[in-house]
Amino acid sequence: METHKKGGTMILRSYSYTARISHFCDRCFHCIESGQRYHADVIAMCGHIIVMKSHDVCPVDPFEEERELMKIIEEWEEREQDEEFELPLAA
Repeated sequence: METHKKGGTMILRSYSYTARISHFCDRCFHCIESGQRYHADVIAMCGHIIVMKSHDVCPVDPFEEERELMKIIEEWEEREQDEEFELPLAA
């Protein structure tokens, strides 16, 4: 059996199935319905074995709000830097 080590965790097995029953998606937190394809990793971490299941393609992007917030922060920082250089010089 081939194993893959990733940042202190070890992926023991990866597989894809068509769900026979409903499952919980560990990535987007929505339901994987019966009949949908999903991916799973069996992981060894901190002395425990866990199975992480997720849609092949999640219906919702779980990081969309975070990316939008980071974009707003970057724009704000750029605007703040531009304003620093536009200050009038003292007479």
